[in-house]
Amino acid sequence: MKKKDKLLLYLLIFANIVSSLFAFLTALGKHFNDGPKYLSLAESLKFGKYSMWYFLPDYYPETLRTPGYPLFVFSVKSVFGNDISILIAQYLLYLLSLYLCCKIVLKITGNIHILFIFLFLTVFNIQIPFYSGYLSAEMLTIFLTVLYFYILICLKYSFKNAILLGIVAGADYLVRPSFLLFPLLLIYTLWIIRKKEYLRYYFVHLITLFLCTVPFSIWNLKNHGVYKPTPLESGAGLMHMSYWSFKLPFGYKETFNWDNVIVKDATSPFGNAVRNKKYIQIYENQWKELITACDSLQSNKDRENLDVMKNSRKPLFITYNSKYTLKKEKMLREYTLQEIKKNPFFYLETRIYTFMRFYFTGFNENAFNNSKSFLGKVNAVYPFIVTFSTIFLGLFLSLIYFLRYRFFKNTYLIILTSFCLYVGLAHLFFTIASRYTVPAHFFILILFSIYLYKVYGKRLISDKL
Repeated sequence: MKKKDKLLLYLLIFANIVSSLFAFLTALGKHFNDGPKYLSLAESLKFGKYSMWYFLPDYYPETLRTPGYPLFVFSVKSVFGNDISILIAQYLLYLLSLYLCCKIVLKITGNIHILFIFLFLTVFNIQIPFYSGYLSAEMLTIFLTVLYFYILICLKYSFKNAILLGIVAGADYLVRPSFLLFPLLLIYTLWIIRKKEYLRYYFVHLITLFLCTVPFSIWNLKNHGVYKPTPLESGAGLMHMSYWSFKLPFGYKETFNWDNVIVKDATSPFGNAVRNKKYIQIYENQWKELITACDSLQSNKDRENLDVMKNSRKPLFITYNSKYTLKKEKMLREYTLQEIKKNPFFYLETRIYTFMRFYFTGFNENAFNNSKSFLGKVNAVYPFIVTFSTIFLGLFLSLIYFLRYRFFKNTYLIILTSFCLYVGLAHLFFTIASRYTVPAHFFILILFSIYLYKVYGKRLISDKL
């Protein structure tokens, strides 16, 4: 490496450390709603239980979260004894993820200048290290996903590495269940592009992943009477709320499930014209009908516990017994499907927007208008500007360019692009949350770096591409 290149590399590394530390320290001062829930789940593990409400005499086993992140929180806290150690560990995982991504860039391209572009982009994409300062599963998911692709791309194909890959995939699934189907897509993609020589390796990793799903599935069977590798609930609830989030008036707060608030997003084409107060009554009537139908599934003890949970000052989600939860999921799914049948084209429009919106942070118009200081306004608009210009545009510009110039002869680019699109599609029926696609942000920036170099760089890219 030339002396000038080495100096530039050190400057970019230093800039990344400064910007990521700024994001980390900024996040430390902010409240994240999921934090208390994860802490309670982690605390329950100390007593051999797995429940947010483990301290109740007749507690309910968890129905909403997989145990991956609570296990991480429990492990770190057991060693260091405080909450801040969890966040510091997450920041170190961010730095390690960035390092592994640099290895991936060099493996795919063999080009130091593409690495420079990638590191330049990550300086400004502070939404990634921002999650390291939150008690949330995002940072651990990012690290495990990066580690998965590092093993896949940078390590040699061997039986031992195939098992390691499957274990990492299993850990990723236990933190974020949405990862579970990607290995199947990976095998299908390789079959399509006729890379059959690697299929044995991927099948070993798939079998290992399957074995990793067994313990939680058995736990669900033992505690909820259902053999299921994913949590008992959330899918239908998110699907139901996702539909109504485009109908209910801005500012409406639902109090039936997770206390969701309908926030006005300046990027959304679904404004006041499609929203009406009459939908509040329809939405609430569905919930009231559900509660009445499920009430018979609760015992007197269940009702006593429900009163305790509702009156508790702890910011935890209400948990119901297994039969109640399963019926609730079934009814919410049926309600949503009924609404989709009534308005299929409207629903299709919302899904197209939802998919695109996953790849950038929204612009909260109210937060911007209510900010009195210049810094406050920058804080409100910065995440939108950065994610829209580098993540959303970065992905789709790269995709169009690679298709046009047949860059997809490179297997690695196909795999990375497949995952970047998969994370959006995997959450297509859920409520909009750009954090769902954050595990793909590093890989989108890699693709975008290659695109920028090919379009604006003066030198030719490595022959590997």
